[in-house]
Amino acid sequence: MPQGNNLRAMWGSGPDSAVAVGQAGMVLRYKAGKWRSEPSGTTSDLWGVWGSSDTDIYAVGKLGAILHHDGTSWSKINGPTDKTLYAVWGSSDKDVFAVGRSGIIVHFDGKAWSVQSVTGFDAHLRGVWGSGPSDVYAVGNSSILHYDGKAWRKKPLPRHKKKGAFRGTLQAVWGSGPKDVFAAGWDRADGGRTVLHYDGISWKAQKTGKTKFSSLYGIWGLGPSEVYSVGATLALRYDGKTWVDLKPPKGNLYAVWAADADSVFVLGEQGRLLKAQPDGLKEVSSGSRRSLNGVWGSGKKHVLAVGVWGTILQFDGHGWSVKASGTEETLNDIWGTGPKHAVAVGDRGTILRYDGAAWSPQRSSTNEHLYSVWGSGPDDVFAVGAKGVIVHFNGKSWTGQKGAKDVNLRAVWGADSKNVFAVGKRGMILRYRGGSWTPASSNVETTLRGVWGKSASDVIAVGDAGTLLRFDGSSWKPQDLKGKPWMRSVSGNSAGAVLAVGAPGAIRRLDGSAWKAQQSGMGTFLRDVWISQDGDAFAVGDNGAILYRAREN
Repeated sequence: MPQGNNLRAMWGSGPDSAVAVGQAGMVLRYKAGKWRSEPSGTTSDLWGVWGSSDTDIYAVGKLGAILHHDGTSWSKINGPTDKTLYAVWGSSDKDVFAVGRSGIIVHFDGKAWSVQSVTGFDAHLRGVWGSGPSDVYAVGNSSILHYDGKAWRKKPLPRHKKKGAFRGTLQAVWGSGPKDVFAAGWDRADGGRTVLHYDGISWKAQKTGKTKFSSLYGIWGLGPSEVYSVGATLALRYDGKTWVDLKPPKGNLYAVWAADADSVFVLGEQGRLLKAQPDGLKEVSSGSRRSLNGVWGSGKKHVLAVGVWGTILQFDGHGWSVKASGTEETLNDIWGTGPKHAVAVGDRGTILRYDGAAWSPQRSSTNEHLYSVWGSGPDDVFAVGAKGVIVHFNGKSWTGQKGAKDVNLRAVWGADSKNVFAVGKRGMILRYRGGSWTPASSNVETTLRGVWGKSASDVIAVGDAGTLLRFDGSSWKPQDLKGKPWMRSVSGNSAGAVLAVGAPGAIRRLDGSAWKAQQSGMGTFLRDVWISQDGDAFAVGDNGAILYRAREN
């Protein structure tokens, strides 16, 4: 799945079936050797996942979010708390625990979720695991709790000979049995990463090598002599005696899970997925992490996205796949009329046409970068770009039109063949009425980067420093955009849904006459957005980010 969201947790029923969850409601499913995205029905950050089987999976996250998958789809559960839940684990489908902020512990008994109290305890809990229903551990901020089937109790932490008691955060816990339990995290007293081990009698710190300025976030194993722990540019393997550094690629790694020695997966920031190989951790494909610049679809089961190095991705309603573009030029935008017709434009005058089977190049009559494309039909297509270039396709060839000299044009959209708008640098707005392009007054100097409208007399343009203009058929007027985010694209449908996206991770939804902020869970630029006629929305951006929002009922 191409996306740029951080992946936080993973669980699987075996080497051929696993689920990973992360930011903004991201859910990835591993099956038949491939990763595919699936709709979760939420945009809340998901922090933990566990299941008793492939038809009984729980994911937990921000503000007490609890999701359940029954083998067919994900559904939201009304949980007993609004505190963020960081981890979930169970001994069976009728005995499930989730832990989180301020010491919250919730339990599912097969019928309902309820809060379990720990008197006088309010430290954040980050991980939970057990060997059975009467032997469960929860770890967190300077804390280890144990549940004996009746009550939760704090366990004593190890002490340093010279630096006193353990002071830090334990992020994850896993064990091979009741007398072999590991907890991983960060020890403030020791200045870095730490692994604690329980041997059935007491918890002791293990030597993991140099510890300065590093932290561990996840731990999982296959047995007492094969345990993995991952963290900030850090991956360790324990052979029953010593911890060895696997020297992973740079970047935060948040979780590790394994079904067997041949399927040890590590999850990380911006959708990274690595797999343990004989010579160390190697990145494998969870999809493209290349930045994406444009997105368009003919329906929610046929969506195309384009980006750097000629990247073209296609969504079929189940998952994303990479398509051959035949170019390594950056592609900046895409538009089409249906599943068998699309046009992508990019740097150095690149224009590609899709016929439903393959992409082929077209002569564009320019070597300037092309930033945007739109048409009223397959035989009436406009593309705009650097230095004011405008090219038009009449069904046979692309020819140049007189635009705005030396002013970069960033976006183009039209209501019909004789009402087309182009916007760009220094507030430039051009309008085409079937003969030539004429400038219109915007009264702004900021660069305009996106344009879309409901009709020729109701058009919206967005741009830098929170610029948002609306055309009423006679003039362009500014509208307030709280927070002044730098916007990159605006799109909508005839049913009235309108979204604008930008940086960093900014999303604004038009609600009547007001623009309301929506949470994306992203810290990267969003560069384009497209909304289907049914209201399903896709947004794309840097580091392969793809966000999906199901239609609002």
